[in-house]
Amino acid sequence: MTQEDAVQHWFNGAQRNLGIAKDLVKLKHYDWALFLGQLALEKLLKGLIAQKTGKLPPFIHDLPKLTETAGFLLARNRPRI
Repeated sequence: MTQEDAVQHWFNGAQRNLGIAKDLVKLKHYDWALFLGQLALEKLLKGLIAQKTGKLPPFIHDLPKLTETAGFLLARNRPRI
């Protein structure tokens, strides 16, 4: 599998999960919609990591850790001004 194939695998999975999450919201199955929304975000982040590094993303489900690994900064415990 090429790097491009791996990236597409993660992005396609994210799109599929997000589409199902949207359908579940219409059916008022909010708990499952939220679960699949989280899964879509996880797959999107893993695709970005694969794209950026050319390596397999870590086998974790920790969204803050994946976000940082993908190169995004999180605003944690920032004092309000």
